[in-house]
Amino acid sequence: MAASLVRQVGLITAEPTPTLLSVVAYRNLDFVVLDAEQTTLTLQQCADAVQRLSGANTRVAVRVPDLDDMTLVAFANTGVDEIVLPRVRHPKELERAYRATRFSLMGSGRNRLRSPRRLVRTIR
Repeated sequence: MAASLVRQVGLITAEPTPTLLSVVAYRNLDFVVLDAEQTTLTLQQCADAVQRLSGANTRVAVRVPDLDDMTLVAFANTGVDEIVLPRVRHPKELERAYRATRFSLMGSGRNRLRSPRRLVRTIR
């Protein structure tokens, strides 16, 4: 017998207006996907949506415009629960995106943390 599925209700939008987000929070939707892939959705709008829904039980995902490391890190830093990757065609792209969004020694992006000794040597 198949495991029972849990039905979830959500929406995808490229225009997360304050009114829409208020309705989402009030109706207690399970998720919202912010579409930044082929739209004009900005990082600030994404961060605002995350902040407005922070008190709700609504998970926020964002579909990012590209697979560039800095784009992935910037959208991850808005506080979204999930990142939806566009046009992934090879496992290596997925692995690279994963590494770009990890902190410290597990990451490979330009913003990864370094040991204090190495950082001091770099500054001098």
